[in-house]
Amino acid sequence: MSGVELAQEEAGMPDPQLLRVEASKIKDYLLNLEHAEGRGKAKFFRAVGFSEEATDEMVDAFRRHAETNKIAQVVEHSYGVKTVVECFMETPAGKAYCIRAVWNDHLDGKPPKLVTAMPLSKLTA
Repeated sequence: MSGVELAQEEAGMPDPQLLRVEASKIKDYLLNLEHAEGRGKAKFFRAVGFSEEATDEMVDAFRRHAETNKIAQVVEHSYGVKTVVECFMETPAGKAYCIRAVWNDHLDGKPPKLVTAMPLSKLTA
């Protein structure tokens, strides 16, 4: 079994409390209704209760998501190692939604950093 296959079977990423989630990734991308690529993500994340005023809450939610969900995919590439974690994330709205979060380890000795996230669940009334 390769390291990639082994990682896919493990539940959660190691040391989730150390994972890097930049405030700019949240404010300027994931919650930015004006961002060309992030607009749809921003609509979703705002609708489930995340806000620019409480970015720490979103950082904590992504770290818990990485800790409590299985790793769906690990891919080595020219910028390091990409890890995809999928499924349920608790939200301020009180409901869990299936989210895909992509983390990158640049192999620079620092913890992996959040690259992007997107909902896999649809909002329901």
